[in-house]
Amino acid sequence: MFKNIKQTIFLFMLIVFSNFQLFAQQTISNETIINFSIENNEKYSISKIILEGNNQTKDNIIFRELEFKTGDVISGTKLYTILEDSRENLRNISLFNFVMIEANKTENNNHIEVIIRVLERWYIWPWPILEVGDRNFNTWLESKKLNRLNYGVNLRFNNFRGRREELSTLVQLGYNQVYQLSYLKPFLNKKETLGIFLSGGYSQSHEVTYGINSDNKELFVRNEDEFLKKQFFGLAELRFRPDIYNNHYLGIRYDNYIISDTVFLLNTNYTTDGKPDTRFLSAYYKFKCDHRDYKHYPLKGYYFDIYFLKNGLSLLNDEETDLFTIKTELRKYHKISERWFLASGITGKYCTPKNQPFFLEKGLGYERDFVRGYEYYVIDGQSFSLWKNQVKFALVQPQIQSLNFIKTTKFNTLHYAIYLNAYFDIGYVWQNKNNNSSLENKFLPGGGLGLDFVTYYDMIFRLEYSINKMGEKGFFIHFRASI
Repeated sequence: MFKNIKQTIFLFMLIVFSNFQLFAQQTISNETIINFSIENNEKYSISKIILEGNNQTKDNIIFRELEFKTGDVISGTKLYTILEDSRENLRNISLFNFVMIEANKTENNNHIEVIIRVLERWYIWPWPILEVGDRNFNTWLESKKLNRLNYGVNLRFNNFRGRREELSTLVQLGYNQVYQLSYLKPFLNKKETLGIFLSGGYSQSHEVTYGINSDNKELFVRNEDEFLKKQFFGLAELRFRPDIYNNHYLGIRYDNYIISDTVFLLNTNYTTDGKPDTRFLSAYYKFKCDHRDYKHYPLKGYYFDIYFLKNGLSLLNDEETDLFTIKTELRKYHKISERWFLASGITGKYCTPKNQPFFLEKGLGYERDFVRGYEYYVIDGQSFSLWKNQVKFALVQPQIQSLNFIKTTKFNTLHYAIYLNAYFDIGYVWQNKNNNSSLENKFLPGGGLGLDFVTYYDMIFRLEYSINKMGEKGFFIHFRASI
């Protein structure tokens, strides 16, 4: 978390306050260029595709994302759209800082040559970890306790062997101690439609959230002499990608939680069976349809997913966990004009049965499922719905500059944009337990104004000023797109 803060603030300050004497315009950019006049009633044949800049990435990884191939005949009305969509597909696999597609006519009539220029990212990241252990950065700012920090190292090999594989090993100490190894192989077959993801590890913590009080704040218990919660986990996931935009995920997961008696004295409903050692298998399926122009900060397109999860398969001895969850999300992005954009997203979650163990019950307040203005609160429940809306203005349209004082091309070409936005969210959590909460089973509106800074390596810095239904106002910081 702190790593993201320092990087983003440095880049922001560099852009805003520099006299720009160190900058020079760069030739490569994120754009599609057609160097001839398109006749709508004509048909154009792709005679050749040339790749430039993919020094590590294999050619087939790039060709997999294209919506055209050598020999295709494309009408003039569709030519630009197909080239632009292909460029966006390449940008969304997060292997390149810049992708440019250029089309030129050849000597043969209506034959065109397509040049794809990419600027590869840095793929090996021995990231030092220094982040907060709370649900978000804003909740940590309330206490500013150093013993709630995580530290360690995350060694990541992105685009491993140039085949878009990912290999990572995580060693995290501090508030939440985690040891994890993960591997992703996106293509197992010749058709490049099947992939596999494997992950496993162990975590432990001296501090545990054991409940939520009537003010919708988390209740913590801490013991420096023992770990109050330990977890062993393993995951195997099969991925099926029949085309560019649709993905299917089918997985099975093993979890074993070891909970201290200290936690059970405070909350007898912490686990399903009220035992300190609970283990279970889970199976899940997820379908994802993604037509966004840039998945980390989209401005146009749409996204849809649906997720089915069954915790507890009754295949292990003493496996008493039994929980079924359906979650779905739909987001739509619309470009109104050159500088104005609209975005809206709906998320819904339904769980059964109603009596759920605390450690699996998740309502609003976790990850990106929250109403803006309620960052300090957790509204737990069996099910929830969330509607987010936003209008934004490009205060600084996307810019591309070269940092001449940095020698490596992996970092010396910078792109950035700044957006001013206004937003309104509303959420609702269904809770069947009588917790005397002022936020459960009630509509939760929130809104405000924000400033988003977007730059390379998918870094996003959001500063927002929000107000909730209680009239509470405040500034909040986030590091991912809101919708």
